[in-house]
Amino acid sequence: MKWSSLAVVLTAAFFVAIIAQHQMLLRLPVANAERVGVPLASSRTDLGDNYLYFSLTKRGASACRQSAEPDDADPGGNALACTYLPAIIVNHFLLAVAYWVLPSPRLALVALLLLDTTVLAAAFCLAVAVLVNRRLSIAAAMAMCGFGLLLVDSFGLTFYTGHLYTNLRADWSSEPNPIRLLNPSIFWAMGLVALATFVYYVERPKYFALAAAAMSSFLLGASSISVALSFGLGMLLCFTVIALRRRECRRDFILVGLALGVGLAWQMFQFRHFWASELGSQINTGKFAGFSDLRFNPTFVWFALPICLGRITGSKDKVVETLAKCVLGAAALVGAFCNSVDLGSRLWIRGADIYALACTVSWLWVTAMGASEKLLAWASQRRQVDRLRIMLTFVQTKHMRWISALSILACLIGAYSYASPVHTGSWRGYIDREKYDALEWLNAHTRPGETVASTDIEDSFLIDFYTHAEPFRPLYGLTALPFQEMLMRHVCVMELVSDGQSILKRLKNTRQDDVNRWLRFIFGPVSTQYDYDAYQAVAFYWYVVYYPFNAQFRDLFASGSVAPSFVTNLDAIAKEAPHRHYHYRYLIVRTGDALSDPSRFHEVFRNRSVVIYEPKAGPN
Repeated sequence: MKWSSLAVVLTAAFFVAIIAQHQMLLRLPVANAERVGVPLASSRTDLGDNYLYFSLTKRGASACRQSAEPDDADPGGNALACTYLPAIIVNHFLLAVAYWVLPSPRLALVALLLLDTTVLAAAFCLAVAVLVNRRLSIAAAMAMCGFGLLLVDSFGLTFYTGHLYTNLRADWSSEPNPIRLLNPSIFWAMGLVALATFVYYVERPKYFALAAAAMSSFLLGASSISVALSFGLGMLLCFTVIALRRRECRRDFILVGLALGVGLAWQMFQFRHFWASELGSQINTGKFAGFSDLRFNPTFVWFALPICLGRITGSKDKVVETLAKCVLGAAALVGAFCNSVDLGSRLWIRGADIYALACTVSWLWVTAMGASEKLLAWASQRRQVDRLRIMLTFVQTKHMRWISALSILACLIGAYSYASPVHTGSWRGYIDREKYDALEWLNAHTRPGETVASTDIEDSFLIDFYTHAEPFRPLYGLTALPFQEMLMRHVCVMELVSDGQSILKRLKNTRQDDVNRWLRFIFGPVSTQYDYDAYQAVAFYWYVVYYPFNAQFRDLFASGSVAPSFVTNLDAIAKEAPHRHYHYRYLIVRTGDALSDPSRFHEVFRNRSVVIYEPKAGPN
């Protein structure tokens, strides 16, 4: 591919990223006395997993941690991060670029979100362009990656659920997959690049192309088991078909397959460590249910149509065509059996789905081009070819190419605006102005590796996003601390204010109805911020205990109230809390909340909503 073609793809991908992230970009200029628009907010006004993937991205290679001591000054990282560490490092590099260009944490986070979406859009466009074997115009590139990203979730859900899924607004209501950080945006991009580089090598066998294919396959194998499984199975199927049909042993397939296999082996080795950890025993990500519990989804049989009818690629090389069909077949197999794995829907929804969509788009493109050639042949027989040539010549003029590009751009803006309408009165994606001012002060007075404690669980999100420091009270899945120690830190911080016992009492009296009420609120218009005290109790169980997905606590609210055994555990922790001593750089307290022992701190910042204290010398 020529540099000019790559420049066209990157330009189209960047425009698509801006359109896809339009909600975030439109709220950024809002910075009044009441609220500030931010790229990522806390779960008090928003809901999603970006907080998890940003925290790991921020740490980079150090995100991979098996365990931490109870008094560890830096509690971040986890064992699961080790299973996709190369992708975290890639995203950490993008974040470093964003920080270098834009030193403000808020703007750097904006840049990271745009970069992740741009990388995915460009990878999708490149993969399809290589499959159809055509140089794309700016209009075709924008249409390809723009509508591909818009419809990828609906495409995946249609096959997963077995019925046509057309509710775009539901898909795009909260962090749809194409505009998420790291997972699956970077995972998908790495998978598409691995496919594109290998197809490019097969058509143009050169050593640098083979090296690029091997390296990208290794990184994919070590980063995403869901995407790598589809690509690896597709390569294996293709290698077998070629060996049986042609009696040929393709060494390039063996080399690239070995690179992918080494990456997958390393990832599975890390998964074994993860499953042996406390976190792994609680969430069971990726565990196979067993052959006795295989579950087959027959909807994926529909992918036999593009495999059996017509061509998927525009290449004259039969190996490329066979590879594309085998990758599509492998993606369909992963989707058909994904529910045989714990949380296995992600193997399809955030994994194989992207290969299936890319191959299907390529099949539709090649089929349409074949139909147009037949139309020209028919017109030639009926002496209408001159008129068609005149029309095609007009369409291919420079002015018409620009008109078509602007038309596609307008269509994309309209489609994304429909899927994700902007609600100006909503608090989704905003935080309190006074809180943001406190975060800016903290960013100027903290260094990487320092921790900041806060009596507000919302700050466990925001400290990570908008300061150099780490939250002293980590959220579930973002710490290598033992689970009991994580609870201990949360209870210890509650005890720092005179109302600590009342806060603990509210936790023990929380009911399932309270959680349901918050969920209805967060999936609604979010016309205001959720009540402070009610949020603290719900956030504790949803983001600290992680009870809906934590196997140890899935039945925590089985009776409607908190299980008595967990209440007993909280009481035991509260008795031990006064005897624990920790170090942290600052303490954030809501204005009006009195400290239980003011002599241990001195005030360094205050506004109408927040007070920041610095601990005096000695352990706290």
